[in-house]
Amino acid sequence: MKIKSCPLCASPAKTQKFALVFWLMRCTGCMLKLKDMHTSEEAVIKAWNTRMTDQDRRNRGKRWHSRDYFEVVNDNNGEVLARFREYEGDNDERDNHNVVHILTEYGFNWGHLEFAKRTGRDQSYSGRHSIPTALRFYEEV
Repeated sequence: MKIKSCPLCASPAKTQKFALVFWLMRCTGCMLKLKDMHTSEEAVIKAWNTRMTDQDRRNRGKRWHSRDYFEVVNDNNGEVLARFREYEGDNDERDNHNVVHILTEYGFNWGHLEFAKRTGRDQSYSGRHSIPTALRFYEEV
């Protein structure tokens, strides 16, 4: 698999194994590194080679009013498949049931919400739709 050059300085990038289990990617020039570590070299190369899509650019800066929210996106083309909020409180039990249904449809479980909150993103390659999807978290501005 071909590795794209660094998006900042155009120097070549290199994979590195970390802790005998994880792979990371680092630029050999400016030392920019991929924030996420992956469990395979192919996965870290794919993540490094994935640049901001047109959909990402369109979504940048967009926030819903008053609450944090999540989007499920097609990881191949960036298309938004579902958008929802995580609700808290007694009156929101019905809404959380709908969130669980959306997560299940795309191969995520409730634990993915917390991971997406910490990292901004989580991925799934399972679910009824059988397409690679990403769960993105957007904080209230």
